[in-house]
Amino acid sequence: MRLPIPDLTRFSLRSRLSAGVVAIVFLTTIGISAAALYFMKRNMQATIAEEHFERISAIADAVDQKFLSRRTLLKTFGDSVESRNFTGAERLQDLVMQHKSLKEAFDNVAFIDAQGEIVANMNGAQQIGKINVKDRDYFQKTVAGKAGMISQPFKNRISGLAQVAMTEPVLDREGKIAYLIVAFITLSEHNFLGELANVKFGKSGYMFIVNTSGIIVDHPDRSRLLQHIDADGIRNAAADRAIAGFEGAAEGVNRRGVHALYAFKHIRQTNWVLGAMYPRQEAFAKAEQIERFAWAGALLLTLLAGGSPS
Repeated sequence: MRLPIPDLTRFSLRSRLSAGVVAIVFLTTIGISAAALYFMKRNMQATIAEEHFERISAIADAVDQKFLSRRTLLKTFGDSVESRNFTGAERLQDLVMQHKSLKEAFDNVAFIDAQGEIVANMNGAQQIGKINVKDRDYFQKTVAGKAGMISQPFKNRISGLAQVAMTEPVLDREGKIAYLIVAFITLSEHNFLGELANVKFGKSGYMFIVNTSGIIVDHPDRSRLLQHIDADGIRNAAADRAIAGFEGAAEGVNRRGVHALYAFKHIRQTNWVLGAMYPRQEAFAKAEQIERFAWAGALLLTLLAGGSPS
């Protein structure tokens, strides 16, 4: 009895058709999945970047309000001094020591006469008559404009600390400068930003402030205060754009080579730029995880669809 001989041509054709169907299903699914995941990932990243900018914008508004409230406090104090029409500086030391609320907002408050001499000082009378600040930019601009201002960052000549000064002129009855009230804020102290100094972006992200001249005003690495942002010769393209006027979110690489999502917002009361560095790996971790799960699901679906009997 002769055994039937299998039709190898038919078997081969069926195998090729099945393999072709699997390939078509695979390529189609992969193509559709790739396009869908691409747009999903882009939308998620755009949403994360938008939320990052909104968060730094809210913080910048809070910093603005801190400066505004301090300027209002100093202006109110200056108006009260002006209304008393002091004819000499003898009573100013007692006056400044009586206003303890100023100490809650500033690290020091001093009265400077029209020649640049300190005539009263909240941190003690020992500096009276020993320091002249007429060469300081904040003194010259306040005298010239007869209006209060916030100075550029500078190093205190006595303590060596990085500081900014807020000024308020006190005019005599003839409208001339009698005294300047100068309030100092130490940048290295966390009370400069208050609770905002504890704001975190992920596990290793951080917030920093640079002015439009590129000088670092606030940074977790306190040794970088008053240095130029590019002092080590390494440029940060995202920060350079912000210094030039950009506001928003952008990706960049910091001086340590960490790829990050940055957000920048200018502070209205000063020429400062508030920035936030959020490591890219942390910022987009959830989007990357969803993408991996989606790819795994797409591949599983492809195998099930291609392997089903026809």
